[in-house]
Amino acid sequence: TGTEDMEITLKRPELGSFAVAGFVFDAAQRAVPEVPIVVRPVLNTDERKVGGSQTKSLQDGSFALQNLVAGQYSIHVENSDYVLLSPVENIKVSEDIESIQLTVARGATLSGRVAFNAEAFGRFGIVARTTEATEPQYARIEKDGTYELRGLPSGKYTVSIKDYPATASQAIKIDIGNDYPNVDFAIQPIWRVVGRVSDSANNPVASACVVALTGRETYESQHHWGSP
Repeated sequence: TGTEDMEITLKRPELGSFAVAGFVFDAAQRAVPEVPIVVRPVLNTDERKVGGSQTKSLQDGSFALQNLVAGQYSIHVENSDYVLLSPVENIKVSEDIESIQLTVARGATLSGRVAFNAEAFGRFGIVARTTEATEPQYARIEKDGTYELRGLPSGKYTVSIKDYPATASQAIKIDIGNDYPNVDFAIQPIWRVVGRVSDSANNPVASACVVALTGRETYESQHHWGSP
């Protein structure tokens, strides 16, 4: 096979001249520093080339998001121990905005341990899903099998091991400001079955579909495809 030279051109995101600024407070109107603030373009508008921005609040709670082009934006608190007490309406940027006030509270913390044959097992991740949040929350399982999810909003969650259906999920109701320890999982092993498909004359059969079904509630079905 031959090779061809390929030229790749990278384009920097468009930078604008507008700024969005404001303050982050708690419910008692005290400044909250070091809160990550993110604005993203609202994708259902015609402003397809609009870029987002991110920053952190300062010691006095102030924040400023720079270099925004005109367009519609949503504003979020992300990767933080804090959550917004109420969602912020989308903002339309066509000039500098200095009046944004965000009220936050400490989110919930959910933690536990994942074990396999009574030993810590850190191969997979933890995912928590709720109908109240647009995105699932993820946590890494450490080498000692422990995990921790921080900054969770209130809601009813389904917590499970990501991409590992053999272990049943857990349902838990969470309220902000509280800690929920000892949400533990014991990984059940998945066994691999290997064999050969042949006809009545013992000739190998290629491209056969082999289906394995279990009666356990943990699986609805499990399919194995292969070509002997």
